[in-house]
Amino acid sequence: MMRRIVATGAALALAAGTVAACGSDADDAAKALRAYAAAWQDGKLDTVAYAGSGTNDVLAQYRQITAALVGLDAGSSDSSKPPAKPAKVEAGQVKLDGDAGTGQTNVTWSLGGATWAYQSTVKLEKRDGKWRIGWTPSAVHPKLNAGEHLGMARTQAERGAITDAAGQPVFTKQKLVSVGLEPQKTQPPAEVVGKIATALKKVGITLDTADVLKRLGAAKPDAFVPVITLRRPQYDQIRADIHDLAGATFNESERMVPLTATFARALLGNVDAVTEEMVTANPGVYGAADLAGHGGLQQQYEARLRGVPGYAVTVDKSGESLWKTEAKAGTPVKTSLDVKAQNAADGALSTETRPSALVAVRISDGTVAAASNGPGATYNLAFTGKVAPGSTFKMVTAYGLLDSGALTPDTPVACPATVTVEGRTFKNAWNGGIDGNPPFHTDFAKSCNTAFINSAPKLGDDGLAKAAGALGIGGKWEVGTEAVAGSVGTGGSAVDKAAASFGQGTTAVSPLAMAAATAAVAHGQWQQPKVVLDPAPPAAPPGPQLKPQVTGALKTMMREVVTAGTATNLAGAPGGEVYAKTGTAEFGSGDPPPAHGWVLGWQGDYAFAVFIEGANTSAPAVDAAKRFLTALRS
Repeated sequence: MMRRIVATGAALALAAGTVAACGSDADDAAKALRAYAAAWQDGKLDTVAYAGSGTNDVLAQYRQITAALVGLDAGSSDSSKPPAKPAKVEAGQVKLDGDAGTGQTNVTWSLGGATWAYQSTVKLEKRDGKWRIGWTPSAVHPKLNAGEHLGMARTQAERGAITDAAGQPVFTKQKLVSVGLEPQKTQPPAEVVGKIATALKKVGITLDTADVLKRLGAAKPDAFVPVITLRRPQYDQIRADIHDLAGATFNESERMVPLTATFARALLGNVDAVTEEMVTANPGVYGAADLAGHGGLQQQYEARLRGVPGYAVTVDKSGESLWKTEAKAGTPVKTSLDVKAQNAADGALSTETRPSALVAVRISDGTVAAASNGPGATYNLAFTGKVAPGSTFKMVTAYGLLDSGALTPDTPVACPATVTVEGRTFKNAWNGGIDGNPPFHTDFAKSCNTAFINSAPKLGDDGLAKAAGALGIGGKWEVGTEAVAGSVGTGGSAVDKAAASFGQGTTAVSPLAMAAATAAVAHGQWQQPKVVLDPAPPAAPPGPQLKPQVTGALKTMMREVVTAGTATNLAGAPGGEVYAKTGTAEFGSGDPPPAHGWVLGWQGDYAFAVFIEGANTSAPAVDAAKRFLTALRS
């Protein structure tokens, strides 16, 4: 009579799980089961001793059965990727009947953050005095028969919206057309690419033809070389010009895109196909056909926005459901953006080919209404640029001088054509001076460098930095994404102090920092600028209350810049009185060296800062500010 042993009694605990065993035979069988469970969990099924099938045969079958769980085609035995691995496999009870038996395994898979757990059974056979695993497809799951595989359907969760200040989504689902070229059919390449570039100009898009031609030359003959992705209405406008070009290929899709092609693009980022690198770096999180955030807030808040996908695991042939979870939608991210203000800012910079930025901050609460980067900007220059503010910083210097009592708007301050400090000669941007002994408010309105240089010693070693700090520059604050608060040096030589007085030297700021400082002057107190409202970043305390008599005087001086100074082009802007300060910031070498163009100011509840790289004068920035204000009030 054959003896039957049920593995019960004293527990033997190992890393792979716990199996109760009694007798040496049961102990050996339990040990074999634990080794199998550990090997499966570690993806090392080739280290197990099997009965019947060879190791390679088991691995090939296992890869085919579980291919869908690692994103491969059903039935694949692709060995270029590691085999599918459960999150946990524990060996359970062993039952023996002579030289045969069964072992229970408790299997847990982690699929995109969801957990699929079940029990399975594996056969045990004793051969040549050793217990081996008698592996069959049912060892993977009890519902699998020979020749059957696991199938998995993955449903991507509805992506959480990025919204404006009113809670309305700023990304919408739209039909797109991807325009590409097949190299072997694109003949002659320069002519075809040139015709596409000409057509794109009709919809306001400038194509980098050199880049397209370079990629065409490097691609395989039958590859799809992407040229541009257009919204369906844009494509329809130029379809007749490009549809029949040699080598042209068109792919249609539907995707979440910003309200316009330029809408706060550097700040927000975009939603596009997940990359292979992202799938590999985030096992179980993405599927090959998923969409994900790329750049900006879409990428920064990807984990929040993407939600949790839904899964359905089935037996491929019968369709029998083994496990299912519902997708959970992503959580929205709320911003402070105002759609009209953002469109106005984007439109104001739309024709500027040089790197440029425009930030608008609400004076009443410090929130960012618009954050625009012109077509020439390759990053979020509006928030993370670190550039000299030039003469716009005279707003800060003037605040420090007025606040300390060193000057009043009517204090006479000479404005000579040049000033020499420790052997270095400084001059005014217009290579001249102001006759007589003009009052300080005139020096400010005309942006006289030499007057500020002569006044700089009145601030002492750290007076300028203190004045800047009162307006938020150089402080520690967060807006919900990367941003530069700026920096202002203290001490230094007389030359350093002279340069700092009109925004040169080591002073570096972002357009956001200058817009927030301008809002502080208009409001009478600095408030932390904010662009992400939910989830809200830690809030910095507001700055000190500014003396009304000081801000009142400075406001009058900034109004004079518009009425009789360097920003008179803003006098005709609709919407009421405009207050401003212009500036140029020299960089590099030359005689004269090149310079960035700036203007900052406010109208109503909107403070703004406009920066244009290498403009050499402030005029283009002033023109952009006027376009912004005009569109804002239309």
